[in-house]
Amino acid sequence: GGNSSGQTVAELVKRLRTGEIATNHFWRVLWKEATTGLILSIGLGLAAFPRVRFLHTGATNLDAFAIALSYTIIIVVANALGVCITMFLQLFGKAAVGSPPVVQVLVDVVGISLTCLVCSSLLHH
Repeated sequence: GGNSSGQTVAELVKRLRTGEIATNHFWRVLWKEATTGLILSIGLGLAAFPRVRFLHTGATNLDAFAIALSYTIIIVVANALGVCITMFLQLFGKAAVGSPPVVQVLVDVVGISLTCLVCSSLLHH
């Protein structure tokens, strides 16, 4: 999630600075970045399944599915957070300075929380 949201933030800051987009384009930008995140996350989720299943001794299909689903959700949420935080900070002229560290920390915390939530829901351990 951190790499994906980092790219989202970098691209948004550049586009905001050049005037290509503005904060009033929020919904259009959010839709685009969430959709991009979904496409990327499906590919990564599909790659995560065999990695977990076959490279970790004792991992079951359900274990691999839980991790793959977590990846998918994290990336979509990370991209959406990148947009929301960057656009909000742009209202105060602080998108370039504040967005990268705020998004990075928030995505790390949310990613761990989502992984725990998904795995505990699916695996009942």
